[in-house]
Amino acid sequence: MAKQKNPPNLLDLKPVRLFEHRIEEELVTVLVPRYRSRWMAWLQRRLSRPHFKLHLDSVGSRVWLLCDGERTIEEIGRLVRGRFGDDVEPLWERLGMFFRQMAKGRLVELRGK
Repeated sequence: MAKQKNPPNLLDLKPVRLFEHRIEEELVTVLVPRYRSRWMAWLQRRLSRPHFKLHLDSVGSRVWLLCDGERTIEEIGRLVRGRFGDDVEPLWERLGMFFRQMAKGRLVELRGK
C-alpha cells in the first residue's frame, strides 16, 4: 500500500497573480482573457473586448495586490487583518474560500515553499 502524500497547508502556500489588473479608486479590476489557449491567441488579439473584467471589493483588492509570490497566505492574512480589523472576520475561512476560487478559476497559482 502506497503512502498517501499529505496535501500542503493552504496557509503555507505563496499565491502568484496570473493576469494583469487595473486600479481605480483603490479597487482592483482583474483583466481575464476571454480565450486562454494558445491556438486562440490570434482571435484574442482581434476582439474589441478581449478581456472579462473581474471587479474586486476593497478586501479582495488588497489581497490581490499582496499576491506577489513572496508572501504566504498566512502573511497576507495578517496584513489584511492589520488593515481591516474585525471587518474581515472570519478571516481564515474567507481567505481559504477566496484562494480556492481564484485557483479553481486559474487566476492565481498557489506555489509551495
